[in-house]
Amino acid sequence: MSYDYLIFRAGKNVPAEMSAIEEDDLIPVGTYSDLKAKILALYPQTKWNDTERRGGLIDDVGRFEFNFYEESQVMRSFSIRTSHRQDRNATQQFIEKLCNKLGLFALDGQQLNVFGCLNPEIQKVASGSIK
Repeated sequence: MSYDYLIFRAGKNVPAEMSAIEEDDLIPVGTYSDLKAKILALYPQTKWNDTERRGGLIDDVGRFEFNFYEESQVMRSFSIRTSHRQDRNATQQFIEKLCNKLGLFALDGQQLNVFGCLNPEIQKVASGSIK
């Protein structure tokens, strides 16, 4: 059984719960190629399947599958699938670290809470407000 996270960038204040997130609140996270390059820079051992637009990573924490389902060139979100058997705290720390590096947020699909990049300056740089 999987444990899934939705990764996104918010254009406004980020709500703490899923029920408060609306599609209009999301701003593009980038293209598949851009995101793949950023993830590879952080985790070069990630194996990619460009046909299916996904990458797989196995490390000390566990297994992570990066899925880019949107067909559009520029995406508003992507998902990370993990195993429900992994240590949830270690998994959340891994995803939070990724989000902080990329200026993104994560929605825990099971707990329905939002976490991620807490540094507003990183958010501004990542969203292009600061060059």
